[in-house]
Amino acid sequence: MDGAEILNEIRLGEDSRRQFKVNLTNPEQAAAEIIAFLNSSGGRIFIGVGDDGSIVGLDAAGLRRVNQLLSNVASQNVRPSSSIQTQNIRIDDHIIMLVEVPNGLNKPYCDNEGRFWIKNGADKRKVTSPEELQRLFQAGAKLFADERPVPDTSVDDLDMSEFADFYLRKTGSRLDTATLSTGRILEALGFMKKGSITLAGLLLLGKDLSRHVPLFHIAAASFSGTSLSDDAFLDKVELKGRLPEQFAAAMNFLDRNLRHVQGNPALGFNQVGVLEVSREALQEVLVNALVHRDYLINASIKLFVFSDRVEIMSPGILPNSLSIEAVRLGVSVPRNSVLLSHAQYVMPYSGLGSGLPRSLARCPDMELVNDEKANRFVVRFPR
Repeated sequence: MDGAEILNEIRLGEDSRRQFKVNLTNPEQAAAEIIAFLNSSGGRIFIGVGDDGSIVGLDAAGLRRVNQLLSNVASQNVRPSSSIQTQNIRIDDHIIMLVEVPNGLNKPYCDNEGRFWIKNGADKRKVTSPEELQRLFQAGAKLFADERPVPDTSVDDLDMSEFADFYLRKTGSRLDTATLSTGRILEALGFMKKGSITLAGLLLLGKDLSRHVPLFHIAAASFSGTSLSDDAFLDKVELKGRLPEQFAAAMNFLDRNLRHVQGNPALGFNQVGVLEVSREALQEVLVNALVHRDYLINASIKLFVFSDRVEIMSPGILPNSLSIEAVRLGVSVPRNSVLLSHAQYVMPYSGLGSGLPRSLARCPDMELVNDEKANRFVVRFPR
């Protein structure tokens, strides 16, 4: 970046991607700043710049000292160690240092005292809740929520006839002819761990999800207008049960709340109508929501039908710093590895990362929103 670009950045002020420092002298403080960026989405530290954006600059000795400090901190005070880049830039009669901190690939990062830091707007804060720490591990692909055993569960919480049907579809063999015990098979498939049923096992084969995970369902509503503030619901229901049951119920909800139009006018009025929004695209997005949502967040998937659009909102933003551009091209990073490996046997799901590209091909006006503020991923279909 040259001086003009730096000035434009500084004029924008501090935010979750930019931090101004007149100077850096304390290794612990420097480590906290770097860790917060690594655990968030990366960012830049401008050293030699006041909080108000004034250019103070560093002298030659200060530049050498800060550069050495940052090098030591990145390797000795950040765990795991990380690489940062520094650049000295002249602005008028001053020289400032630009520190580029990447989005960390090995989340979560902590300091030598075991403290985890994340960005909080223009500032930073220490992670204190177990849920937040779990999400950091998930972001570093070190934790898969669907692999976690659910407390107070056992084989008795599974629908074994449903499991037998699943086993036949997946292996082509009958469960009662298997040489391994049912418990060993459940563990091998990721449905059981240490005698308890995993979240994936409950979501795909559980008898009563609402007893153990009451918020993992689809909340569906149809409105006469274009806003959530509309008081009158045309239709409102909570779609519960196993994931395949939620998927089927969601498609039924869309069938009764969307218009059906003539697919081929030449066939006249007696033909079976087709949905005004591509059924295949809706199916792809619904399955993606069920398989890829963040199950560390205790919230339901939202399915809203407005007079001008359909919205499907999944808890959690795109995982592992995926971008909208990447998912449009079919790039996929697994968030729920067990669900991902089994979904194709219970729902119309390819598991190849091609769902959204196919949906976009069918609905070019479909809108994708990675809503970081609300911590959700939203897909909008115009009606």
